[in-house]
Amino acid sequence: MIDAVLYARLSMAEEGECASIARQIADGRDLAEQLGCRIIEVCIDQGVSAYKARRRPGFDRVLELVRGGVVGIVLGWHFDRLCRSMVELEKLIEAAEQKSVMIHTVNAGPLDLSTSAGRMVARILGSVARQESEHHAERRRRANDDRATRGEWVSSRRPFGYLHDGTLNPLEALAIRESTRDVLEGKSVRQVAREWNSRGLITTFAGRQWQPTSVRRVLLNPRNAALRVHRGEIVGIGNWQPIITRGEHEALVALLADPARRPIGPFEKKYQGSGVYQCGICESVVKIHITNRRQSYVCPSYHVRRHQAKLDDYVDSRILHFLSRDADSPKYYLRSIDVSRLEVDQELLRSRLDEAAAMFADGKIDRHQLSHATSKIRSKLVQLNAQVQLAKLTGGAVNGSVSLLHLEEAWRRVPAEARGTIIRQTMKVSIKNAPKGQRGFNPEFVEIAWRDESCKMKEASE
Repeated sequence: MIDAVLYARLSMAEEGECASIARQIADGRDLAEQLGCRIIEVCIDQGVSAYKARRRPGFDRVLELVRGGVVGIVLGWHFDRLCRSMVELEKLIEAAEQKSVMIHTVNAGPLDLSTSAGRMVARILGSVARQESEHHAERRRRANDDRATRGEWVSSRRPFGYLHDGTLNPLEALAIRESTRDVLEGKSVRQVAREWNSRGLITTFAGRQWQPTSVRRVLLNPRNAALRVHRGEIVGIGNWQPIITRGEHEALVALLADPARRPIGPFEKKYQGSGVYQCGICESVVKIHITNRRQSYVCPSYHVRRHQAKLDDYVDSRILHFLSRDADSPKYYLRSIDVSRLEVDQELLRSRLDEAAAMFADGKIDRHQLSHATSKIRSKLVQLNAQVQLAKLTGGAVNGSVSLLHLEEAWRRVPAEARGTIIRQTMKVSIKNAPKGQRGFNPEFVEIAWRDESCKMKEASE
């Protein structure tokens, strides 16, 4: 009894047609029984096209069995299931000719590739299959062109923010809408990825956690603004509900495409003291320095160096201690801040961002002008956001004492950038030079000067 290998393939575009994988295998087994051969292996390529130049593990396995002389017959449902590429056809012909392997298909009958006549028929069938694939691709391209012209929804995979039919996914759409505004106001794409992961959002394709690159790709998708993209170009307005406005999309594209923008975003700091704490010798602001996974604050001239986490914890304890005191403590700035007015100012600045984006979308300003305008507005927004978060840090209990635990929890939720702004507004942190031989963190060599006289008086009295 001759050993045989049975091959079955179904491309993604053909799912639902009569020649399903199960049907191909069933018909192939019937053919093997008629021929009196034994199937030793079934090789399957599911969702893989034989037209496109993509690797087909199942077909590669068939070639391996043929070249190794393991089988004498290759069974299939139709010849076009085996090959629609002349390159792959020649590989099969070469392997089958050397080992005198027959090709038997349910619908096309036998092919003896050891003879010139058999190889000629195989090449003719391969050419016909290739022409059918190309003609099918032409029809699909023409149909896609028509759908693009009409602005119809087309998506082979569910995009983040929408369902398969083009209707909004409320939770994901809200995340895109909020994050678009946040990025335009200065939040980094990396921070957005962290927040989406903390909220339990996952990618729609592989169900993975978010990375900055995948978040950026989602936020820049023109589909979010109901813009129809065809062959890499925006060709019109789509007939589905937008998540954001076209102006917001254009502003976001201009922002993230700005070559001056750093990968993690120009307005995000991972460490609150970077650019905030000062060197006690030259008064330059310190920067973060990482060696062997240890983070330290370092003077640009290397006058001083301090352990990042320990210094941050010490500064946090000092500012939270004052915020948690009674009504006579230095919560002077909380009483003096009009939160409602600040929130109105925030909305005014956001409106200016929207206006700049709309002007760019209408062609009234160019990309450079948009980038310059939004940069100045976002800088003001960062300052306002920090002031609002500072005023709300005590949960509105400005005129009474607030528990330190409540403040610590609230402080941890404030982004590092905003914490740095709050620290800069309330105190001056200077890192003094420690004597030689000093080991470990010692708060004696950190000087904190409160920027308000009432803070200084309160500290002196305690």
